[in-house]
Amino acid sequence: MAITQLPFRVNHLSTALSDRTKSLQQVHKTYKNNETDKISCLEYHWPNGHPNSLCENIKKTALSHIPDSLRQQLFKRPTIQYLGNQQSPNKSDDHRLYRIISDTTPDKKAPSYLFRVLLPVEPFFKTESEVAILTYLRQKVPTIPVPKVIAYSSSAQNELGFEWIMMEDFTGYDGSVVEVDDKLWSMFSPDTKTNLAIQLGKMTQPLQEIRFAQYGSIYFRDVASLANATPYPLSGKQDESINSPSSNFVIGRIVSKEFYFGNRVLAPGSVSRGPFASARGLELGRLNMFLWRTQNLVGTPGNGFYCRSDVRLGHVFTREKKERLTTLVNRLSFAVDGIHAKQGGTEGDRAGLMIMGGLGLGGFWIDKGGKEVKGVLFGEGGVGIWPGYEGTVKGVPGFFAENKELREIFGGVVGGDGKARDLDRKKRGLAEQLKIEKSEYMPEEVEEWLKGGGYL
Repeated sequence: MAITQLPFRVNHLSTALSDRTKSLQQVHKTYKNNETDKISCLEYHWPNGHPNSLCENIKKTALSHIPDSLRQQLFKRPTIQYLGNQQSPNKSDDHRLYRIISDTTPDKKAPSYLFRVLLPVEPFFKTESEVAILTYLRQKVPTIPVPKVIAYSSSAQNELGFEWIMMEDFTGYDGSVVEVDDKLWSMFSPDTKTNLAIQLGKMTQPLQEIRFAQYGSIYFRDVASLANATPYPLSGKQDESINSPSSNFVIGRIVSKEFYFGNRVLAPGSVSRGPFASARGLELGRLNMFLWRTQNLVGTPGNGFYCRSDVRLGHVFTREKKERLTTLVNRLSFAVDGIHAKQGGTEGDRAGLMIMGGLGLGGFWIDKGGKEVKGVLFGEGGVGIWPGYEGTVKGVPGFFAENKELREIFGGVVGGDGKARDLDRKKRGLAEQLKIEKSEYMPEEVEEWLKGGGYL
């Protein structure tokens, strides 16, 4: 059944594309070359400086979306609390999270709100998809305690100067719920970590029961044409509430770092972002984006997206070697065809799973005793619909993936598609050949790999 009331979108869809164009013209300002990193790669950059500089405008924006009765009684002088690391305020995340606290004292439970500010790294589409996914999860998978979105702006053309999402807080602010960060996680006992792994596994397991007919990201129906969403036949195990005429949701272009990070966001429409009807199509899309990146390096200081890793890659990818690289990509395309049958492949290829790639430290809240998960809010990796076999990598929270015992505990609770897992090694091996992330951060390894394969 469709939700009758959706979150309030502040901006107008009639100006969505023109607003996105304005943001794309400035998107290079949201990155900088990390001079302190020996690899020297791009990192996110907040042009406005310290997080607290946004507090006053956040207060003005948020107050207009708090019900009059609450605003007059409890939010005459609200406090805006930055929830990031105050000791490292310029940490390179693509978003900043704040809490809006009422006038009451912290020891008395009172309404509070969360306010996420987003860099326009994938203007319009990233915010639209995040809000739609949170709304979808609240309807379909209530075991995952995600916050309710009240209002949002998927345009940066506003007083704040950024896209933003305002949400209800998980339990109301009384100091009893804390965010799990690196420091807190390191203090937990093995038993506490195991307990949290089991809880998060049970919360996310129902996602394994839902299948989707395409790979991409979820959007509200009213942006279907903007997100390239098209009707697609559904059957059996697949989610009938997606793309159906009575649904609020559609599957549209994919929002993933490998398709938008850095100057990838400027790649032309000929480099498809989906939605993809098959795993084969997704892999070919990755190949095309990889090829576009190697042909559009930014190695000149002063240009937008400049980083020294691109300078080093420029020495690797000379004109002649770029031609050889094109040949390499064509060969990998044949490998894609060999692994993913052109008719759609196995059920594991066709049936997409919603995978929470952004579930990590800083993405969930617990009670102070560390016994119960109280809330989940996805980080930079976000949530996408991917082939089932990628769940063995993308679907495991990073802080579990680094610990074999916790990884196995989490995986044992979540379960998954056995056939898809059997395909994992071969297909992840293919994805590894693309070296998409490594071409960004580790050019020496890329050169060594290409030379080892006889392509350079």
